[in-house]
Amino acid sequence: MQISDLDKIVAIETQIYTFPWNKQVFTDCLNAKYIAKVLEKGEYLVAYALMSIVLDEANILNICVSPTQQGNGYGEKVLNYLLDLAEINLIQTIFLEVRASNKIAINLYKKLGFNQVGIRKNYYRNSYNLREDALIFTVKRRNY
Repeated sequence: MQISDLDKIVAIETQIYTFPWNKQVFTDCLNAKYIAKVLEKGEYLVAYALMSIVLDEANILNICVSPTQQGNGYGEKVLNYLLDLAEINLIQTIFLEVRASNKIAINLYKKLGFNQVGIRKNYYRNSYNLREDALIFTVKRRNY
């Protein structure tokens, strides 16, 4: 992921999320040297992911697939890439949060060995200014 990708990324964010990250958030992630990857298909940016690493733990901050490209396995491909990077970096535990309503993502995380370890009540906002729980998932190094 580079600064030159951010307009495309923000366009995807805006299509996917009611409360998308803005360009400055992504810029801050790049400046913080988070792992920031894009997946391109030809000239099109189809998916992206961000992960922070502190010592032997990682936190997947964002994985997103363009709405026109969902269902093609790109989310799994990006997540597997992050898991491979975690293995190379000797990461012991990876964490992520996901909306309780995001069943497709939850199924993918479970498929790749993640387990739910907690709930953040009312963590996410939605379009009706209500709140939605975040499910906290983790995977340990021996599982991926």
